[in-house]
Amino acid sequence: MTSQVGPTDGSALHLRGVTKIYPGTPEVRAVDGVDLRVANGELVAVVGPSGSGKSTLLHLMGALDLPTDGTVEIAGIDVAGLRDRALSGLRAHRIGFIFQDFFLIDGMTATANVAEGLLYRGLPRRDRNERAVAALTRVGLSHRLTHRPSQLSGGERQRVAIARALVGDPSIVFADEPTGNLDSHTSDDIAALFTALNAEGSTLVVITHDQDLASRFPRVVELRDGKVLSDTATVSS
Repeated sequence: MTSQVGPTDGSALHLRGVTKIYPGTPEVRAVDGVDLRVANGELVAVVGPSGSGKSTLLHLMGALDLPTDGTVEIAGIDVAGLRDRALSGLRAHRIGFIFQDFFLIDGMTATANVAEGLLYRGLPRRDRNERAVAALTRVGLSHRLTHRPSQLSGGERQRVAIARALVGDPSIVFADEPTGNLDSHTSDDIAALFTALNAEGSTLVVITHDQDLASRFPRVVELRDGKVLSDTATVSS
């Protein structure tokens, strides 16, 4: 089956009636009929307590899993219409991921860690490194290019992870509890960085249980029991 590209409506992400059910007795309806559109250039926080369905929703939004029902479109592409190789290509070229635990390679410099994000682009090593340096400079780490993760603070490691997510210029970036391992001061710095990156045009969705972090962002979607409980800046479908 070929991918289906919808009409251009300014959406980086569009979910329609998305449901994820895990079989069992009883079955678990982890995500239940979610409608959500994220326009290009938005900064959105998805909040909710543990067990609200945030992690499952992240996997569906990021094309790491497919819904039981409903439609997930990323940059106008219906992920249900993609084979495994095309799905991998979509994740590599259109999506950036930032995780709580950084997932940096200890023996590699900050530049090399960020350049890894371009490994499957077919670019020469020199081009990958040049783009990595530019991405690190963008997140304020031009003075840490040759440092390894063990030589960086927690906030600096997260900035490297953010640079790695941004280096390929994805359509949308998902951040999963990006301040979960950071102190409050460093968390504020990362929140300010997200706001600055968004002002430069990046589209970001931040998944968090931290209401204080979410309150820093212009749009907050609250999830509860797999459903959207509230959306402070609802975009019409």
